Amino acid sequence: MSEQGKYRFHISAFKPDTMPMYRLADYIIEISTLMGTKESLHLIGIDEGSTVPVIAIDIEDEPKVRQRLHDIRSGVAPKDALAAESKINKMLAEDNGTAWIETEQNSAQILVFPGAKGDEIADIIVDEYGTIEGEVQRVGGQKEDVPLLLKIDGLTISGCTSTKEIAKDLGKYLFEPVRLHGMGRWRRSINGWNLIKFHINSFQPLESQSLKETVSKLRGFRSVSDEQAAKAWKEIIELRNDQAELH
Repeated sequence: MSEQGKYRFHISAFKPDTMPMYRLADYIIEISTLMGTKESLHLIGIDEGSTVPVIAIDIEDEPKVRQRLHDIRSGVAPKDALAAESKINKMLAEDNGTAWIETEQNSAQILVFPGAKGDEIADIIVDEYGTIEGEVQRVGGQKEDVPLLLKIDGLTISGCTSTKEIAKDLGKYLFEPVRLHGMGRWRRSINGWNLIKFHINSFQPLESQSLKETVSKLRGFRSVSDEQAAKAWKEIIELRNDQAELH
């Protein structure tokens, strides 16, 4: 069997010895639709505590599943994934339970299903000026607000736009890291804060290497003193400030 990534789907409503087999099958069908790439999903066990199906994903398709789960959190996933999320929440409400998907590697909850508690949780929408950082993946479009795709922590983020002038400048930094400043719309739900859209007012190109790494390397040379490293740090900061003014 090829290398696999593993996820756990915690269902609080039942324990393995009280979960009806047909109901477990219903949940498995919906979670398969929700995660997509059905041929790459494998049920390899049921952990105890609550009922916890353990799902292995062929490693070549794991990034697709991770992106799909992120898009569900943001409300921009394909219709079949969002429909499966809604169906799972409806089932959990009927079973008076909640659920969540977590990674086996670090037990991080990546998607929560409020189920029976759904009526207690209201989403909050906030419009706020902010800053995001990521790698430019694509710039283009015919509209006045030009769409941009950004990659952050390995995930593709849509919903970013800019003026044509800024888009033209951003096109020079394709597949390079940037810091974007602008007005964003954010949704807070049971799954945390998620970016809905972001209009870019200005940006700064970033080095692939962090400033701290750069200064640490400077300090690695015997000929560079702490005072010289501090001076270099100051000059780098001033240079970035000059770049920000240009954009």
